[in-house]
Amino acid sequence: QSWTKDKAVRVLRIFLKTLDPKEVQKALEGLYQVVLSVVATLRLRFAAAVTLGCAVGDIFRKAAELVARPRLEEALAPDYHKWIDTLIEYGCKASGIMLAWMLERVIGALHCSLRGAQLLVKHGQEAANRANLLPQHLKLAEVRHACGK
Repeated sequence: QSWTKDKAVRVLRIFLKTLDPKEVQKALEGLYQVVLSVVATLRLRFAAAVTLGCAVGDIFRKAAELVARPRLEEALAPDYHKWIDTLIEYGCKASGIMLAWMLERVIGALHCSLRGAQLLVKHGQEAANRANLLPQHLKLAEVRHACGK
């Protein structure tokens, strides 16, 4: 069915009559808080990756000077040689940021994997304990300590 202006107005009137404005306001505030927390988390992770990447880029800069400078001097016209330092510096920083962002993703995946394994072992052990499948010498506290919880 296509939405006509009359149908949209009719649906809007039904919503306005049946919905409680206070409940809608509470729901929107909750949604707003969730969106802000996600944005803040992503910005924080991005800022951390940029900071780490710039530091890594600075470390690689001296090596890049030795390798890239002669090649850039050959490739660029003499009028553009004044840009070589800038190209090397920001090329190293950009490479460092990309590397840091990739490592951030790997670390995040590793953390999720470890947390999932920890939950699996914990709940599997509890289920085995309820079904009396564990040997008597293996106590619940020992297994939890071994799993990090």
